[in-house]
Amino acid sequence: MTRPFPADRADEALGRLTAEHDRISATLVELDAHPARRLLDVGVLTGQTARRWAVARAGIEQLWKLYEAYQAVLHHARDVRARRAKPNADDLAELATLLLGRSVWLVGPDVPLGQRSLAGPTAMIEELSLAEAVARMEQAFATASGLVAAVDFVWTALNPELTALTDRLASTHRLAADLGSIVDPGLDRDLEALRTGVQSDPLAFVTPEGPDRSTLHRLADRITSTHAGLERAARSRDELESLIVRLEAGLAELAAGEDEAAAVHATVTEKVCAPPVPDPPKVTGPLRARLDALRVLGQRGRWALLAEEADRVTEALRVAGAAVAARRAELTGLLDRRTELRGRLAAYRAKAHRLGLAEDAELAGRHEEARLLLWTAPCDLEAAAAAVTRYQRAVLARDYGGTR
Repeated sequence: MTRPFPADRADEALGRLTAEHDRISATLVELDAHPARRLLDVGVLTGQTARRWAVARAGIEQLWKLYEAYQAVLHHARDVRARRAKPNADDLAELATLLLGRSVWLVGPDVPLGQRSLAGPTAMIEELSLAEAVARMEQAFATASGLVAAVDFVWTALNPELTALTDRLASTHRLAADLGSIVDPGLDRDLEALRTGVQSDPLAFVTPEGPDRSTLHRLADRITSTHAGLERAARSRDELESLIVRLEAGLAELAAGEDEAAAVHATVTEKVCAPPVPDPPKVTGPLRARLDALRVLGQRGRWALLAEEADRVTEALRVAGAAVAARRAELTGLLDRRTELRGRLAAYRAKAHRLGLAEDAELAGRHEEARLLLWTAPCDLEAAAAAVTRYQRAVLARDYGGTR
């Protein structure tokens, strides 16, 4: 039996427990009114959110039952204390039982018929003290509030971004319609699937670093890319004439480069026979056909396709121009190589003369071999380079060896 305590301690305990009850009551009302909790109650949930909310909701229901039993004990205790200004011994004993003893009766599930006695209880009853009841409620509240907070965190973070992405996709659809084009239906399907996933299973998006935005970002990149492509198409439509003029200018520049490379090629083939001198590339004709096809796309209002093809033609012009310039440099390099070999041969002949080797028959023969190769058209540069190298080594050998 619980020992009674003095009136002042009873009043102190009752005041403390009443204040605790008021805080619990306010917190439970706040949990019940939380927007995320209400959406969890009415929403169609899936995955781990559905599993964990089923457990948490059962815990909340049990929490409220326990709270009602706990509250009834406190109300009874306040009624006992209100009987008289100065409680008597019976009042104090009853207060001690209510406030300190196992006064909270929690009705549990029904006792199976096969486990009952004839006069026994039909339901399981658990007896708890007020402190034990509060600890039990605290545990159930922590589970429920933690889940609600996690769900609210995901929804608060991702829902505005989903709304913005929806608006962006709607804008993309409007732009496509203005261009007589359509947007990949997969974007709408994927956005709807993501929105459904966030609403039905928000806990699947919880990570230690925060809400998982990876799928959202990938989808945003696809929508942004699609929108950018349509904007290019709109610019192509609005600036078709200037686009054609720009590409015509690039094509004319390429044609001039090809002509220049062809002229250099003709000069080189007259003067050099080895290494082989392949013809420079000619792509102006095919690119001209592609440019004409762009005009047709514009006439048909195929703006999105026109923008894509215009980008490809622009890149093809750049690549072709670089290839022609590289080939021209390669061709002129052959002539530069011949000039360099002639200069080196002359320099080493002058060196031989300074060394007093002008009458050296072997050197004279090597020099004549190299000279004939370099001044014969077309010139075999590979053979000429080898001949110049042999003459150079012969001069250096006599110089270092002291042969006169």
